[in-house]
Order: sequence, then C-alpha cells, then structure tokens
Amino acid sequence: MKKTRIFILSLSLLAAVAAVGLGFSAAEILRAVERNEEFTTLYYEARMEIQVGGRRVTKTMRGCAQGNEKGLVEFTNPRDLGTRILKIGDDLWLYSPTAEEEVRLSGDMLRQGMMGSDISYQDALEYEHLT
Repeated sequence: MKKTRIFILSLSLLAAVAAVGLGFSAAEILRAVERNEEFTTLYYEARMEIQVGGRRVTKTMRGCAQGNEKGLVEFTNPRDLGTRILKIGDDLWLYSPTAEEEVRLSGDMLRQGMMGSDISYQDALEYEHLT
C-alpha cells in the first residue's frame, strides 16, 4: 500500500513539474494530484509498526473502503485477531472479539491513538484534500 501510494505520488509530482512548465497554476496542479488519489472502492493489506519504549509491536490489517463514507479495517495479527473498526459517514465503531461487543467511538475517543499508536482513529479513517 505504502509503495503504491509513493509511486502514485511520484508520478503525480512528475506530472506537476511538467505542468508548471506548461503554465498551470499551483491550484490546478493540486487538483490534478487529488484526482489521481480518488477512488470508488479500495481494498488493502497493511502493517503498522509501533515503537513502545525499547520494543516494537507489529499490527497487521486488511481493509476496504467505499469512497470516504464507508470503511472497514480488520486486524489480522494474532493478538488483535478479529478486532474491527467500521466507519459509516461520521460514525466510527470498534468491535472487539474478546469483549464480544461493539463500541461507538466519539468525542475524545476519536483522538486517542489507534491500537496504541500515535495515529488517532479519526486520522486513520479520514482523507483530507491537499487543497
């Protein structure tokens, strides 16, 4: 996922450099980069490494999304196996198989670190435009 995003961003930047030479404005270039990042549906598998003191914790996950309105992330590493995060519109839900219940995340909970990382739940499941 990270390599693909870097590749797309690199191609977008090369196109932007070419566009500057053709007289495009900065706003037009940013809109072109954003168009290259838009998707209707998306599936991905990812790994997140979290440094906690002197040890490293690895979380693996797979996810899918439909635009910026619907998304699902399921953790696949042994310790968090089956933990899921669901986003529908502005609502974010967390399901933990050990607790066998779902919890709606809201307010301050959205700003907490996802699964012990520095990335908040809100940051992880939102996309902000460059413009």
